[in-house]
Amino acid sequence: MAEFARAILADRRQMLDAVSDLTSRKRALKVASVSPKALLKLTLLVAKRFPGVAVDSVSCTDDDVMRMVLSRDVDLAITAERPNLPTVRVRPIMDEHMMLFVPTTHPLATRSQVSFDELDGETFLIDKTSSHGNGVFKRHLPESSFLALEDRDVLRELINASDIPTFANSEPVVDEGLEGRVRVPISDADAHATYYLVCLDEAPVLARQVMDAAEQDGLEDDGAGTQSSGGADAVAARSSLGG
Repeated sequence: MAEFARAILADRRQMLDAVSDLTSRKRALKVASVSPKALLKLTLLVAKRFPGVAVDSVSCTDDDVMRMVLSRDVDLAITAERPNLPTVRVRPIMDEHMMLFVPTTHPLATRSQVSFDELDGETFLIDKTSSHGNGVFKRHLPESSFLALEDRDVLRELINASDIPTFANSEPVVDEGLEGRVRVPISDADAHATYYLVCLDEAPVLARQVMDAAEQDGLEDDGAGTQSSGGADAVAARSSLGG
């Protein structure tokens, strides 16, 4: 009898564990993103509107992000290239304007704006995780050298401790405590990027609810509208360079 009771209890524990695992998976969102900063804005929206829902994120490139959406490897995605597909919902989530961030003693510090041509050949500190920035750098700064860092705290420390130029708003680092530097707008069209939140029309219910929340009151709209629905008010995720 004791062995029979233990077997029943073991089966019950397995059933409860399975239900708990299923529930936790249902309350988690899988998100692929090309922008850490845009992902932060989405994460804060989810925390505000859907308490208890976890955001399970993966960094990826624009080449991979839509493949992950269409193959249902993720529930939502953030991309810098607006997809034009009949089976997906799309809305702007964040605009990013890249700016040069240099010490006040730098020769370009007093300029009202600069171009990438004027910057090519310099050495820069950059955030290795910035999809938009890294793509722009390859196209427009072929003669430049880059000190690319993934750790944002280390990046901030180096910005504070050195006079090496960097970029505002292409790095997801906060400007609090970063003194003695100025932002100079970059005039090239490629210095601007719009990020889009994307999900399948038949995505899981939770993903569609998050998309609805973003459209209603959640994330920044650049006025261009959306493929499926209307605009939203901006939510400040945190103060970031150039933002």
